[in-house]
Amino acid sequence: MAEQQIPEMEYDEFNAPIPGQSLTDDPGNAKWENPPRYAEVGEVSNVLMKKIFNKRSVKNILMMLEAGIPVEGVARTIVFAGYAEGQYNPDVGVLIARIAFEAVLTIGVVGKVKNLKITLKPKDQDKNDFEFEMGQLKFAKEIAEKMGSKDIKNADESTIEEMGNMSLMARPNTEESE
Repeated sequence: MAEQQIPEMEYDEFNAPIPGQSLTDDPGNAKWENPPRYAEVGEVSNVLMKKIFNKRSVKNILMMLEAGIPVEGVARTIVFAGYAEGQYNPDVGVLIARIAFEAVLTIGVVGKVKNLKITLKPKDQDKNDFEFEMGQLKFAKEIAEKMGSKDIKNADESTIEEMGNMSLMARPNTEESE
C-alpha cells in the first residue's frame, strides 16, 4: 500500500497583511474579540470531552499521534482552536489545557500508539521532565487497565463516551462514588 503524501501549501510573500492593518479594522469582527460562548471551566470541560471523545475526533487524534505529533502539541491545538472560535477566553483555555492533555494521552495509550511522544520539549531535558512523563504514562496505563482489552480504533460510541468519563476532572458516576 503506497503512503499518501500531504501536499504542501505554497507561500506567497505578497499575499500577506500590511503591518498595522489589524489596527484599521473595525473592533469586534474576530470571534475572540466578542464575549465567549462559555464562561465556566465546568461547562467548557463537558463540551470539550464530548468533542474529543466522538468517533471521528478519536480517529483523527490517533492518526496524528501515530504520525509522531506529541500529545502536548495535539492538546495545545485543541485548546487554541476553542479560543480562536470564541468558545472561551484565554484564562479558561489555560485551566482546561491539562484536561485536554489527559484526554489526548488517554486516547493514545488506549489506542496502543507505538512510540507515543508526550511533550514538545527537546530530548536533552533534565531528570524532572523524565519523572513527569513517567507519571503521565502511569496515569494513562491505569486508564488502559480500566478499559481492558477494548479496541479503541473500532470502538462504538458508548465505549468512547465511557473513556470521556474516566478523566480526572470528570464527574464521578453514581456507582463509583458510593
